[in-house]
Amino acid sequence: MLGQLQKNGDAAHHIVMKMDVEGAEWESLPVLTDDTLNRIDQLVIELHGVKEQRFLDVVKRLKQFFYVANVHVNNFSCGPGHEPFGGWVYEVLFVNKALTSVDPSRKEVGEIPGLAKNHPNALDCQGRVIPR
Repeated sequence: MLGQLQKNGDAAHHIVMKMDVEGAEWESLPVLTDDTLNRIDQLVIELHGVKEQRFLDVVKRLKQFFYVANVHVNNFSCGPGHEPFGGWVYEVLFVNKALTSVDPSRKEVGEIPGLAKNHPNALDCQGRVIPR
């Protein structure tokens, strides 16, 4: 990923990044330097998997740099056994902590109404997401 930023001429710029690499995120994200993560203003990413310690380790590291602004479970992956998520594929919007702050008195809003389902004819599984 860092090589791609350099190839694009974006290695020294602040960027908004969208990533959907079908599971390769778990190998791509851990190798990013702190400097690179600090230059990502927003990261919109689809994450695949919930059961391995390495997944938790990557998300914990991302949360050092970013606030979680939204989590949306991909309803192609709904099913039991993925707790605290309703499925094993989920989309997350991360916002760099350097850009904003979180009001400590705010209340969790839960599911955001109006988000489109990934599979329009399948049941949604958003209600089973437990933010942490």
